[in-house]
Amino acid sequence: MIINNLRIENFKSHSKTSIDFNTGISIIMGENGAGKSTILEAISFALFKQHSSRSLQNLVHSGSTKMKAQLDFMVNNRLYRVIRERGKTTSQASLYLKEGDNFHKIVSGDKLVNMEIQNILEMDGDLFLNAVYVRQGEIADLIEKTQSEKKQLIGKLLGIESLEKAWKNMASLIKDYEAQKENFKGRLESMGNLQDKIKENNVKKNKIQGQIGDIQSKIKEIITQLEKIKKEKDEMDNQYVIYNQIQSEISIKKGLLTSAESRQIELKSEINKIIDQEKQMEKIEPQLNRLPDLNRFKDLISDTYTLKKDKNRIEELVTKIKSFESILSNNQPYFEEYKVIQDKILDISKERSHFAGAHDLMESKKSTQKNLQKKITKLKSEIESSFDTANNALDSDFNKWEDLEKHLLKIKKAVDLKIKSLDLEITDIHRQISSLEGLNQSIKKPLKELESVEGQCPVCKSDIDESKKNELLTGYLGEMDDNTGKINKLKFSLQGMEKEKEIMESKSKIIQAINVDVLKEKSKLIDLSIKELDEIEMEMEKLSSNVSKLEEIDANLSSKNSRLKEITDQYNQYIKAQGALDSAEDSKILQESLNSILKQIDFNNNEILKLKSSSGVHSEDIHKIEEEIKRITELNNQYQQMKGSIDQKESKIETLKKVDSSIKESKKCIETFTQSLENLPYNAEIHQKLIKSFETKNQEFLEENGNEKELNGILKGIIENINQFQEELDKYQQYKAELSSTNDFIKLLNIFRDLYGKDGIQKDLRNMSRPIIEENTRDFFEKFNFDYSDITLDEDYNIDVYGPLGNTSLDMISGGERIAVALALRLGITRALSGGNLELIMLDEPTIHLDSYRRQELIEILKKMSIIPQMIIVTHDSDLEEAADNIIKVQKEKGNSQIFIETA
Repeated sequence: MIINNLRIENFKSHSKTSIDFNTGISIIMGENGAGKSTILEAISFALFKQHSSRSLQNLVHSGSTKMKAQLDFMVNNRLYRVIRERGKTTSQASLYLKEGDNFHKIVSGDKLVNMEIQNILEMDGDLFLNAVYVRQGEIADLIEKTQSEKKQLIGKLLGIESLEKAWKNMASLIKDYEAQKENFKGRLESMGNLQDKIKENNVKKNKIQGQIGDIQSKIKEIITQLEKIKKEKDEMDNQYVIYNQIQSEISIKKGLLTSAESRQIELKSEINKIIDQEKQMEKIEPQLNRLPDLNRFKDLISDTYTLKKDKNRIEELVTKIKSFESILSNNQPYFEEYKVIQDKILDISKERSHFAGAHDLMESKKSTQKNLQKKITKLKSEIESSFDTANNALDSDFNKWEDLEKHLLKIKKAVDLKIKSLDLEITDIHRQISSLEGLNQSIKKPLKELESVEGQCPVCKSDIDESKKNELLTGYLGEMDDNTGKINKLKFSLQGMEKEKEIMESKSKIIQAINVDVLKEKSKLIDLSIKELDEIEMEMEKLSSNVSKLEEIDANLSSKNSRLKEITDQYNQYIKAQGALDSAEDSKILQESLNSILKQIDFNNNEILKLKSSSGVHSEDIHKIEEEIKRITELNNQYQQMKGSIDQKESKIETLKKVDSSIKESKKCIETFTQSLENLPYNAEIHQKLIKSFETKNQEFLEENGNEKELNGILKGIIENINQFQEELDKYQQYKAELSSTNDFIKLLNIFRDLYGKDGIQKDLRNMSRPIIEENTRDFFEKFNFDYSDITLDEDYNIDVYGPLGNTSLDMISGGERIAVALALRLGITRALSGGNLELIMLDEPTIHLDSYRRQELIEILKKMSIIPQMIIVTHDSDLEEAADNIIKVQKEKGNSQIFIETA
């Protein structure tokens, strides 16, 4: 499979991204969190709907309601397109095949699309992730992890981990069925005596049915007796009702009689009281004639008092008006002067508004001028200091940024080329030292064995004498010394190169520290500031005349305000007096009112003299008059009340006659009802005996009826028990069959569990896959052109390589060679999983967890790789750009991932 194009919309942090993938090595670069790995996840999602989010909704870009992933890929020279879309609650999937110039739909729907892609690629989603997708840290794990951890990692890639998981999970499943089996056994044991229980309950049923028959006969007999007693009782109940009705009538009539006799006494008393009130009224009536004169006397005194108060108030107002008129006359000149000055201040203020702000604007301009002058001085000083720093560092004498920029570009390129050249030489020396150290390490083993054996070569097992042994020892030791000498020379050269590289890197840092762009910007800022300073000075010259005019206006305004302040008190006195006169009444009207009040006072005084003789009160004390009025008023109230009672005299006499007649009628009715009661054939004693006899017999009926219901309930329970035992008896055979079936299923589960175990399918899968992985790993490793003839894997995936010195373990070879072996092993696993057709591999952060040396070795290997048609690598390691045919850079701005395509 070769990937041609990926288009995603609103997929995680990518709002709209389109990438054309070419063959060769494509590097996806960017900072952590920029959205690099999301591109690989989008490929996996488009193909198999595989993703790392908790839910599909989490794949939708924040603020959006719909996302889309579209992938074009080629298999066997046929171009396919898969499209997956996700809305708020629905998802869609479609697969197309290109025929001619257009794509034609093959299938749609998630399930059908997944199945068709599996058929095309000959792998499912999990296999795709294990085969094509190399996750973060896998290369490092194949180098640095322990042997058991490496075996576990390879097992996970091969799918063995899921078999192990199935083997573990089946233990709990078998345990559940064992518990179910024990449950069936317990149920069968508890059902052993069901037949006995059914017989026992049938005996109880027959006994209860006999008892119910006896009770039903007894109930019939009680009902016959109860009906006879009820008939006699009903007759006596009717007589009792009539007896109570007559008793009630007698009681009502006696009550009416008592009430009428009380009313008779009450009416006689009220009539006598009315006769006494008639006599009192004759005595009170002569005093009531004085009341009108007394009220008139009181009103005149009160009115005269009010008139005198009004007279005093008016006289006081007239005096105040004369005082305000005097104040108005004295302050008239100041009031008029104040008005004139106010008008002049208003005119001056209008004129001032044309020049307002000139002074503040002038101060603002002066401040800006001062700040610009400081800024220019500071910028000139900073530029001069920057040139001094640069010239000291470069041993030059530049004073123009253009000349300095040209010089820096020239020497920066030379320094960078020198650093890269030194890096290559240092890497090569490291490789040579590692190779020589590996050779020495591989010599130590035969050397040690040679020293300990007698008469036999430890390598070829041929017979050797002492001289031959010494010759071999000398040869091995000489080779080691020669290698050690080479290593020392290489290390010496390495020290010189590293020192030279350190000097060049220091020089590069100095060059990097010289920021010509800053000098350029500061020079431009000086020019702009000087131009702005000239403009400010021209504006200040124009403002000068306005400031002078404003100062002249402000002096005049201050003089006018000063005079206004001097006469403010006189002006306020005039305003207050004028306000008081405007709100006061007219003096003529006040005088007329005063004259009218004086006349009324004289009239009232004459009337009071007249009333003193007619009212019988000679004092003008208002309180005494009011007390006399109150006394006579109370007498008048008593008179009126007694008058109302007297008016009812004839009515009460008539009512008394009616009450006397009612008393006679009630006495007659009581005599009649008493006679009827004596003639009624009702016997209370016999009635009570019948009631008690009926209640006793009825209670007996209820008890027997309750006993019948209780026995029926017991009978129902016994019948239900018999039915339940019969049902359980039917289930006995069912449980017996299920127990047998469960036993057989547990045996089958144990067989399957043994198959999934380490000695079952897992072992077979390892044995079958190991030779294929070994062969593929060997093929890839040979393409890296290392000086080794073979590579082998044992059953635990331990790796041995064969070189000039024979068999060597992975721990004995150089770091670069170990990186190559790990990469070859991972590619070998990928080819084995993909059925031998490996066209694409995706690496997610392959350099993560590697030290700088091993990271550089991996980059060097990737540079030379042309063994896979298409490789996509996600990384934040900029060194990998050197290995790229295509570079895709990812940046995140305001939450959105953006891509930039570069060609290496």
